Amino acid sequence: MTADRILTYSFTVLSVVTAVAGWSSRTRRAGLWLTAIAAAAAGAAAHFDAFWPMAFLGVLALWGLMLATTLVDSGWRARAGLTLAVTILGFLVSWPSLKVMTRGKVPCPQYIEERVKPRLVAGLDLRGGLRLVYSVDVDEAIKGRRDRKSVV
Repeated sequence: MTADRILTYSFTVLSVVTAVAGWSSRTRRAGLWLTAIAAAAAGAAAHFDAFWPMAFLGVLALWGLMLATTLVDSGWRARAGLTLAVTILGFLVSWPSLKVMTRGKVPCPQYIEERVKPRLVAGLDLRGGLRLVYSVDVDEAIKGRRDRKSVV
């Protein structure tokens, strides 16, 4: 079974389960139906091998699940869900680069490597090959400041 098919089925099952739960629970209906709609769309995106729409909609479904919980007040859940969503998407973007930068210590699945194209490249500053030294010519700085004040 391919990763696309597993993701399609997983999102479809999540969509059906949360739609039924949303239908039966009035108090958590908005969060559960948001999850159901986002999971159904993520399943469709996975079926058509559209990685970034699937990732975004999957994270939106996760955010809907956080909104549907009753742990703390809704404002906190919304902010925490948004923070989690941005963190997950940021990790997805940088995951292939982490594998290269750590020389394989942080493994990245082939499925992600094939679909996430932008890679971070460690420049000279990250590899320890760049040394910048700034210096100020005090006499020139004073002269420049004096000349600016005399013009005004």
